Amino acid sequence: MSLPIVFSPTAEHTLLSVTRFIKEKWGKKASDKFKIKVDKTLRILQEQPFIFKASILAPEIRKGIISKQTSFIYQVHSDRIEIHFFIDNRQDPIL
Repeated sequence: MSLPIVFSPTAEHTLLSVTRFIKEKWGKKASDKFKIKVDKTLRILQEQPFIFKASILAPEIRKGIISKQTSFIYQVHSDRIEIHFFIDNRQDPIL
């Protein structure tokens, strides 16, 4: 099963924010390495949409892991996977 991945506007914004944070704090090399991890994780997700744990409160919502420091929230629909937002676990959450 291979589903297309779509990003919500919030997901695009939060991914950009996390990437900028990494680049400012640890440099371009770390930022590039992070982008590779994101791509690899999303390719796996595309093939195995239910690989990550479902939320207890809302089973249709799942939390994916990019690295120890970065996660993302997504939802599997019948025709696509929708990424809702990315979370940098080192920063205060975006309100």
